[in-house]
Amino acid sequence: EELHSQWEHVANSLTACPRSYFREVVIDKIELSRTIMDMLGTALSRKRIDTLTLSYNNLDYTSLTTSYLENTPHVRDLKVVGNPMQDATTALQFVTAISNNEHMKKLEMKECGLGGNDLLEAMLPYLHMLNSVNIGFNDITSKDVPCITSFIASNHPTVKLLNLGFSEFNDSDAKSLPMR
Repeated sequence: EELHSQWEHVANSLTACPRSYFREVVIDKIELSRTIMDMLGTALSRKRIDTLTLSYNNLDYTSLTTSYLENTPHVRDLKVVGNPMQDATTALQFVTAISNNEHMKKLEMKECGLGGNDLLEAMLPYLHMLNSVNIGFNDITSKDVPCITSFIASNHPTVKLLNLGFSEFNDSDAKSLPMR
């Protein structure tokens, strides 16, 4: 919070910038508290951004959802890396905002702690409209196979890529996943 005035300056500069389109915005290894994310989210929501990447930010997902995702229909690709999801309620709010965005096509969530708990079960049913869902590197285990199987079996025609790389499946788990 000691850098609040600097972040305010960044947000004001983004808002004042005459450029309305950014191919990609990357915020890497910068702590994003709720106050900062609210400020940045409001400024970014006024721009058309194809890809937003947030990595290792100690991210407040609720703020990202309310300050940015719910107010920004233009983002197509969202990459969240190294920002653990807090709980199933937050996950549900997050994916609901994504599913309500008609332009969103890709979601990449790596190292977000989605495996071995109830987060994937809460999230996957809301991601059927995306072209690409990358949830690798999340310690996904045998416990998560039933919800992944259900997601694949629902045969959503829009989903072209489901990346489960570096999951902790065994051979039996892999054989239980339906093929499309």
